[in-house]
Amino acid sequence: MGDFLGEDRPSDLPRVASLTDPLTFTPPKPVPNCSECQRYVRLAAKVAGDGSASTDVRVLLSRHLTEDHAAQ
Repeated sequence: MGDFLGEDRPSDLPRVASLTDPLTFTPPKPVPNCSECQRYVRLAAKVAGDGSASTDVRVLLSRHLTEDHAAQ
């Protein structure tokens, strides 16, 4: 097998890791009247078409929702 951080890849490590099922993934929903959520919405629109940047914005929005809106 190939090189894995300078060592052979452990046989029990999966070749592909998927965190979400792309068929059932639901993007995070911004909270109405939250300026930080709206900032992420505007940023997402700005980077639309760039898959990597769009993913980054979704991660940041998800983190914001978890940290700042979890109790709401």
